[in-house]
This record gives sequence, C-alpha cells and structure tokens, in this order.
Amino acid sequence: MTTELIQIAPSLIAPSLTNPRKTFNVERLAELAESIRTSGVHSPLLLRPLPADRLQDTFTHRAAGADLPTYELVTGERRLRASIMAEQAMVPALVRNLTDDEVLEIQIIENLQRDDLSELEEAEGYEMLMQHGLDGQRLTVDQVGAKIGKSRSYVYARLKLLDLSDTARKSMHEGKLDASKGLLLARIPDAKLQLKALKEITHEGYAGRTMSYREAADHVQKNYMLRLADARFSIKAVDLVPAAGACNACPKRTGANPDLFSDVKSADVCTDPPCFASKEDAHSAQQRADAVARGQTIIDGREAKALMPNSWSGRVEGYLCLDDPRDSPTDKPLRSLLAKQMVANDVQPVLVANPHKKGELVAVLPADKVAELLKAKGDTKAADKIANETQQDEKQRLAHEKKEAENALEAEWRWALLEATWLKVQAESQGNSSGPKLDEVTRHMALKRADGMNQDNAKKLTKLLGLGKVAPKDGLLDWIRTTTNPGAALLLLLMFSEVEYMHWRPDGESNRGLFLVAEAFGVDRAAIEAQTRANTRAAKSTEKKAAKASSTDPSAAQASGVRGGKVRISANVTGHFGAS
Repeated sequence: MTTELIQIAPSLIAPSLTNPRKTFNVERLAELAESIRTSGVHSPLLLRPLPADRLQDTFTHRAAGADLPTYELVTGERRLRASIMAEQAMVPALVRNLTDDEVLEIQIIENLQRDDLSELEEAEGYEMLMQHGLDGQRLTVDQVGAKIGKSRSYVYARLKLLDLSDTARKSMHEGKLDASKGLLLARIPDAKLQLKALKEITHEGYAGRTMSYREAADHVQKNYMLRLADARFSIKAVDLVPAAGACNACPKRTGANPDLFSDVKSADVCTDPPCFASKEDAHSAQQRADAVARGQTIIDGREAKALMPNSWSGRVEGYLCLDDPRDSPTDKPLRSLLAKQMVANDVQPVLVANPHKKGELVAVLPADKVAELLKAKGDTKAADKIANETQQDEKQRLAHEKKEAENALEAEWRWALLEATWLKVQAESQGNSSGPKLDEVTRHMALKRADGMNQDNAKKLTKLLGLGKVAPKDGLLDWIRTTTNPGAALLLLLMFSEVEYMHWRPDGESNRGLFLVAEAFGVDRAAIEAQTRANTRAAKSTEKKAAKASSTDPSAAQASGVRGGKVRISANVTGHFGAS
C-alpha cells in the first residue's frame, strides 16, 4: 500500500461519514487551534482519494464558489477542525488508497486510543470493530485484542458492559457506578434483577459510603448467582423448560465464559435466577404429578408448617427424612438403606411441601415405619437405634411442651395481675391530682415511655384501655395527652414495661415494677396466680372431656364450645378501661 505525503488546503478535504467520534469538546478544540496557529500541525491527517459515491453529496452541499473536495478524511478530524479555526491555508496529510472496510477499521482503532474515551464508548468501539471486519468477515474477540493490543479477557469485559440497562449506563455516565462494578451488574441477564442490584450497590449508607468492589462482588455472587450443584432438578435435562435447554450447556453458566467470570471459583454457577426458578417450578410440578399418579400422600399448607416450624433445622416432626443423613442411624441416607425394602413392602414415602423453600418436597416416613423396615431388612441394631432416638425425641418434645406451657402460664398470671392492679389504680386515684404543674411533668414522663414503645406493645395497651380501632401508638399517645390522671397512666406504663415473664432471670427480678404497684394498691398477687392456674386446669379438663366425647360423637366437641382459649380472671375486664 503506497503512502504519499502532501500539503493540502483544508477546503479540499471532505469529512468522513463513518467517523465513530461524533462529539468534540469546544474548549479543547479552541486550545488546539491556538497551538496550531502558533506552531502549525505536527501530525499529518490521513486521507484517501474521494470515493466516486461521494462526488454527488460533496458537490451538492459545498458552499457557493468553494472548491470541490478531492480527498476524504480518514483520521484527524480534530486537527482538521482546529486548522480551519486557526485559518491555516495548508495542512500536512498522508494519502492512501483504502477500501471502506479498511477506513472504518482504522477509524475505530484510532478512536479507541483516545485519552478521554469512556468505558462504554470503548465497548461500543470494540463492537463496531467486530461487526465490520475486513471483507465482511466478523472479527473474533482474539482478533480485536490483537489489533488494539489488549487481552482476550479485557475485551470480553468491555463488551459485556453493553448488556447494562439504560439506568445502569446512566449511573456510569454520572459517575455513580464505575466499570468494575458495572461489569458485576452486566453479568446479571435479568433486567429487573440487574436494576435491583444496581440500587443495592449504589445505595449511600453512612457518610455517603457505597459498597466497595469486593463487597459488591460478594453481594452479587451471594444474591444473584446459584450453584448448579444445589439444584433439585437435573442440570442435564433438556426438556424441563424447553426454551432454556440444559444448564450444563447454557451460555449463562459461568463455565461457558471463563474469561468473563474469572473471579467466580466454580464453573457450574447459574447467573440467571429467574430461569433457575422456572426450572425448579417445573421440576416440582412434575414431582407432584408423579406423586399423585403413584398415590402418594402430599402434606401441604398449615399442616406442613406445623411439621416443619423451623427453616434452619430441616426436621419434620414425627417423621424421618429419607435424604438427610442426620435422620439416619448410619452415615448413609435412609433412602439408600431402605430402597429395596420399601419396594418389597410396597411402601411409598410421604411428601411434605417445605414451607420455607418454595417447590421443595421432602420425602419422609414415620419413625416407627422406618424401624419396621429396618427390622424386615434384618438390621435390628439400626432399628433399635431409631426406636431409642425416637423415644428420646418424644420425651424431649413432651418436656419442651410442658416448659412452654408453664412459661405461658407464668406470663398469663402476670398480665392478670396487671389488669387487676390497673382497676385498683383507676378506682383509688380517680380525681386525685398532684397539681397542674406536677401533672404535666408526669404526663411528659408517660409520653416519653410510650413514644419508645413498638406498635405490637402499643396495640396490647390500646386493647386493654378499650380505645377501639385506632393506630395503636398514636391512639395511646393521644390517650395520655388527654387523660385527667397522668399519674395513673404513668403507673400503667411502668407495670406494662415490667409485666413480661423472663424464665432465665431470678423470680420477680424482671417484674419488680409490676409487683411494687400491685402491693401499693393492695392487690393480692398470690391469689391472682392461684386463680389463673385454677382456670387453666379447668380449661384443660374441659378440653380433655370434649376430646374424649368427640371420639364417640364428633358433634360433642362443637356443642361444648371449647376452642382451647385461655380463661380470664374477669369476663370483660377491658370494658371498664379508658374512661380516665
């Protein structure tokens, strides 16, 4: 390719129609013009002979009397514009015979070498370079990297920024998001999740601080990436969600592009949570359909919640999990121990819909059935171990229930003591005022106590005071502001703040304020406790009788009206409150 160095008038040069650079800083352009005016153009422009297809537009749009352009600009538009501003008669230029593809490639590469190029502009340049390879052949990432002197992973990372949403791009333009954090977001293929992660990463905390790159990377990996090893479905399944295909061949899997996910240790990580969730849903639906076809029992809803009250333990009350080694007498899950015996005895596992993990069905068997199957298998030692552990678990459960019932009873009689004492406080302090000034001090103290109360506690007091359906805290504060007896209100708040039963503290230590007020107003604490315990025993006795009757006559329990509720000391204590 021959190159000719010439001196040429700027008017004979037609601007390029394909230059990627569309904006020019006016101030910096003026600075360059002043430099050229002083010492001339130091770097020649790059031109090519004007292509035939440009003759018409250059002739039509030229100024009246102006010379017709004979060359087309390839690179150096800033220098050309500044030279015209500096009123230069001639500028140096190199002339080459270049094809359209060669021109575009040269322009893109030169544009990518600008000092003020943003990361997004850089990414757009790489994309253009890939799309407009020579002879119509799309360039590969490796070829682009070789042309610009950058690594394969660097080019991939920049190109990935083009997957950012408009909102994320705006954040980058505004300087709220840098390229490294932007890449973390760009790797999230779901637009809604990407926006959610953007808000979390750019959220300004104390003193305007946002997440560091390391914090942001950890956050995205923990919340927006899923280990395929933890999937309940087969990652090789092609037809589970036909539109998605198999996970192990998915381009959204980290292993499909190791250059882009070099910071993620595993190759089997899904970056598309919605797709992952759709496969879990499809898998669960298929599981349920298969279970129904086999005639298996599926426990769902409230019953499942009662069997699995805790998300952290994974235990199913009264059952043993077939796939959890913790429920096995050996280091192998029960399913592997009993698979053949279950088939021989025609035993189907019960499926419990995990209330803490959407779509998960936990396969279980009653503990006694597991022991029976182990004995049938000839493993008496394992069967005895299961039976012993089950017996111990039952003892612990009963002991726990007994302790919980005792704690509830302790809490109940303390509340009953508060109710009874409050009645006495109102009755004996009605109309007793300490004087306007002291009343306002007392009211202020009561308001301060109430203002620090949460909504649930405020709701208990508004119910006790019979304030009706009001916003709990606002209703309580309004009552304190308007009551004619702020001293009584303060005593009520003191009792309430110390009414909770704390079984881990010495008896009475956490309830001293309540006990002091009750004693001051002559309320018999021991009598209240005895009455509460007697009422609880009577309620339990009635429940047992109803349960016994229902075993022979199902309508008996309904007729008895027993619902297992607590029996109060007064039939309608709250009806007397709220007048003060």
